[in-house]
Amino acid sequence: MGHWTDQGFVVNPKSYYEEKIGLIFKDAFGPDFDLNDNLPQGVLIQRLAELFYGMDMDGIEAFARLNLNTMGGLFLDVVGNLRGITRVLGEPQTGVATITCKAENFIPFTLAEGTVLTCVESGDTFTITRTVTLESNVTNVPIAYTENGNSSSIVGNTMQIDNYPQILNIEIISLFDGTDNESDIAYRSRLQKDYPAAVGTVEFVENLLRALPAVKETGCLYNDTDQTVDVIPAYCTEWIVAPSEEVSGQGLDLLKEAVAEVIVDNKVPGSPTYGNTTVVTHDVFGSQKTVNFTIADNIPIEMEITVATPESTGIFDLSGIEEIKGVVKDYVNNLGIGKDVSYSRCMAPFAADQGFDVTSFKMRTQASLEGADTRVYTRNPMYDTDTALAWKVGNDLTTPYYTQGTSIPVLPDDPSDTIDIYSDAACTTSETTISAVDESPWIQNGNLTIEAREYASVTVSNIEVNV
Repeated sequence: MGHWTDQGFVVNPKSYYEEKIGLIFKDAFGPDFDLNDNLPQGVLIQRLAELFYGMDMDGIEAFARLNLNTMGGLFLDVVGNLRGITRVLGEPQTGVATITCKAENFIPFTLAEGTVLTCVESGDTFTITRTVTLESNVTNVPIAYTENGNSSSIVGNTMQIDNYPQILNIEIISLFDGTDNESDIAYRSRLQKDYPAAVGTVEFVENLLRALPAVKETGCLYNDTDQTVDVIPAYCTEWIVAPSEEVSGQGLDLLKEAVAEVIVDNKVPGSPTYGNTTVVTHDVFGSQKTVNFTIADNIPIEMEITVATPESTGIFDLSGIEEIKGVVKDYVNNLGIGKDVSYSRCMAPFAADQGFDVTSFKMRTQASLEGADTRVYTRNPMYDTDTALAWKVGNDLTTPYYTQGTSIPVLPDDPSDTIDIYSDAACTTSETTISAVDESPWIQNGNLTIEAREYASVTVSNIEVNV
């Protein structure tokens, strides 16, 4: 069957179905099965291919009607009403008509509100807008066109009314312009602006996601093949969002709902999604939909820069260092999802300062304190501060104390698998467990790689300048 791409619904040619159905027959009856079009089996294959191709074409016609660029009239009204945006209705043309009766003995009589008058010349119909009692031979009555907008009738045209033989003549003596209903073109344009329709491009949806106030950055991965690529299934789209720094807890849940609604309301209908986050929401027609997307991982990084007295001037000056740190921070924190941290971009403001020379520049992914080592560590008695700098495993006097940052074997029989020791806020007792994780290697004078579903961030405090 046809499939969705970032450009819409793609129909397979009839020859594609002929080939695939032919292979099914050969699998069933053997490789020498004759597929000649003149044989009964050949004719059957042709008819089946035409059936599948016809279903694809029906799909094109049906899905085109879901596109605001092609729909109109009542169907456009239905879609707009479901989205809570109704067509602006106009006002009917109004006016005054003079009714002349045959003789005084035919009056008085009453014409009820809503009585229909038909213009003889144009065929347009009007109604009387309020109940009128005719007490003289000539009476003026208010009228209104039965449709919004203007009729083709003009002042001086005559009108007729059924079942009132006492009326001699009805003439239009004044008309006031009405306003038309909002046209399909204008209504469609407003819908696209106020509640954008599915236009079938992943870039369009990504731009809408980027406009959400709680989204810092967005990305998108699309697999336009019939095989799984990386981890993305066939013909599947993975939209990626990075939340703003202040978003957490309930705010993050609300963001996920907002992202899901944007995706389901604006992606190509029926196209599958992929990601590490799943949200059940409803489309504009009220149908329940499951939407997948990815919340990008924030990758904090740290930098170490070593500086020295500049050879050119011999005057060492670090007065501008905090401003430089701020420039580097802004660069890193404004990088897009999956964008590497450039060594040259980070190094440039340091190198441009005449107050010092940079002798070393390195950066790495910041080590976190996630995942506690379950072993008990004993603090070196010589340290009585809240933060201990040296520990050993248990109370065994033969084991050495390990200094903060030291790599030690995770298991005694596997010295190649090491962890790094970090003292943290738990280091206020003589015995504790210590959070311990592998540190990423320092990247010296090179770019720091960020994966497709990650985004880098850095704080000024994590940009360390050493003399």
